[in-house]
Amino acid sequence: LKQEGYALRSRFSQQMHALGVRPASFSKYCLGASLLYPWLKQNNFKRTHLLVQKIMRGTNHDNAN
Repeated sequence: LKQEGYALRSRFSQQMHALGVRPASFSKYCLGASLLYPWLKQNNFKRTHLLVQKIMRGTNHDNAN
């Protein structure tokens, strides 16, 4: 979600806030490359991968599997 400033106006923003997902920036190109090409060094993308997994699960528990 791209916004000029951080605001909890949209439903999406409110849901992400409820899940504990905080604003972050990342390169869609780099994230896509890291998911498509597993031989790339993954440590640089671990935090972003975990964030995406958290959003996909729709959970507010960091330890949920």
